[in-house]
Amino acid sequence: ALKALSNQVVSLFELRKSKIQLERFAKDLENRNVELEKFARVVAHDIKSPLNNISSLSKIVLEDYSSELNEEAKKLMGLIVTSSQSLKDLVDGIFQYSKSDFLLKGNRSVFSLRKMVSQCIELLDLRKECRFITDFEDVSLDVNRAALQQILLNLIENAIKYNDKSEIEIKIDFSEDDNFYHFKIQDNGSGIEERDQKKIFDIFETVKAEDRFGKKGTGIGLSTVKKLVEGLGGAIILKSTKDLGTSFEFSIAKQDYL
Repeated sequence: ALKALSNQVVSLFELRKSKIQLERFAKDLENRNVELEKFARVVAHDIKSPLNNISSLSKIVLEDYSSELNEEAKKLMGLIVTSSQSLKDLVDGIFQYSKSDFLLKGNRSVFSLRKMVSQCIELLDLRKECRFITDFEDVSLDVNRAALQQILLNLIENAIKYNDKSEIEIKIDFSEDDNFYHFKIQDNGSGIEERDQKKIFDIFETVKAEDRFGKKGTGIGLSTVKKLVEGLGGAIILKSTKDLGTSFEFSIAKQDYL
């Protein structure tokens, strides 16, 4: 009996030691993540500042000294502007991806889904060029608002940018069950080739050469979306048919389910 008791005491001490070590590792990891976020923010700012200068000065040269430049020089200056913007977009994307962990730490709050969707549409469709279908009853959600908004903004923006139709149509659906909120963003765009669908969520992977505005993507937006969705206890899937459109369906765990 004494031997069994001593073994149990030793086991308890080992468990307590392991618990203390895990808590120390968790605290150290949290501190490292905070420092990493600060580092990413500083680096993003320090890189973007000279990029903005390069882009602005190049535009000034093109506008003010256009008559003194031959066609080859104009083409090269244009490439400098385009390359500067592409690098700036990449820096922004990397920063957003690194910041996603901190978005997930945000507190849950109760808010109107219809109001959030309307705000996202207003931000992304300033010229009212797209037709949005939001055929769902308004509900109050209890989730991480910042993370969900970032997910919706990324998916709706993609539905606009990678659409080859003269009239862009985007349908946003919502439903729920006992454990999850379910969302669906469907567009009438060009669709995604079946061979590309498996890598669409991989970071830095792009399947389109350019969007409808002539810009090349960074391949970070959808990987950020996947990271946020899974961090909220859900999953995301892609369904797409070439030339007919694409839909992204994702779920987010309810508070009682976590």
